[in-house]
Amino acid sequence: MNHGREIGRKVVHLTSALVPIVYLFAPRDRMLMLAGAALAIVLAVDWLRRTPTAFGRWFRGLFGYMLRSYEERELMGGTFVLLAGFLCVLLFSKPIAVTVLFILSISDSAASIIGILFGKARFMGKTIAGSAAFFVTALVIAAVLLPGRVGIIVVAAVAATLVEALPLRIGGWKVDDNLSVPLITGCVLTFCEALGW
Repeated sequence: MNHGREIGRKVVHLTSALVPIVYLFAPRDRMLMLAGAALAIVLAVDWLRRTPTAFGRWFRGLFGYMLRSYEERELMGGTFVLLAGFLCVLLFSKPIAVTVLFILSISDSAASIIGILFGKARFMGKTIAGSAAFFVTALVIAAVLLPGRVGIIVVAAVAATLVEALPLRIGGWKVDDNLSVPLITGCVLTFCEALGW
């Protein structure tokens, strides 16, 4: 693994926090339009970067070093982030959508960076230090954004950490964790909310 590349990716990944930050201040209908427009643009870029065009060559020359090998033929992680952002705004209440999107941005980045810098021991392919960093940051994020709801705060942190640590496969396709973490965690929290937690 190229540690410098991975840390660089996660620093860029932190900018995805702009999605929940904007949603804190924007009404849902406007946020859906913004997220939908951003997703459409990124999908177009994701398609064009793989074409033998001037744009494709420019993109690969500038950003190619940051891409993982599978992203050369599949969607980029950033595209899944924006898809997750759009779906979370569409499907979940505002507090839950904002919470899971901050967890996606901050906790995922913290897990990767801490895992690279300090992770020695591993469990199921993930560093224990990285998973601990994910859990602690997710717990703090949920506590700040869902104050006074102890049960749902703990469930949010545990659910997100488990989804991040355990890869989800549908058939032979590994679901990108930029999609699975916020969507599954959001579904779990919505269920808990329906129970009155």
